[in-house]
Amino acid sequence: MRTIAVAMAKGGVPLARFTEQGSEGKDAWARYDAGAPLRQAEFIYTTDTSDWKACEWQTVRAELDAESRTVRAAVPEDCAAYFFNLVDERDLVSSSVVVEP
Repeated sequence: MRTIAVAMAKGGVPLARFTEQGSEGKDAWARYDAGAPLRQAEFIYTTDTSDWKACEWQTVRAELDAESRTVRAAVPEDCAAYFFNLVDERDLVSSSVVVEP
């Protein structure tokens, strides 16, 4: 939380943020802005349709294109919901909104 407060109040390096999100065929994608270099992108999904708090989530690496500021991942056929995480060089995580395909 301190990092977020410093970024907002004192012009520090902000967390990554998602600017757009969508899908194309069997792939999900998202565009982002990032103040710090990103270390990795994750695609988190579930095939469970029960209670969100109790369902099991799977995490796989997402394709990260720093030049176009885009992340992309294949959506499993039985996917019930998914979102992306961005992890920057400070190990700070930003999450996209949850999508139900």
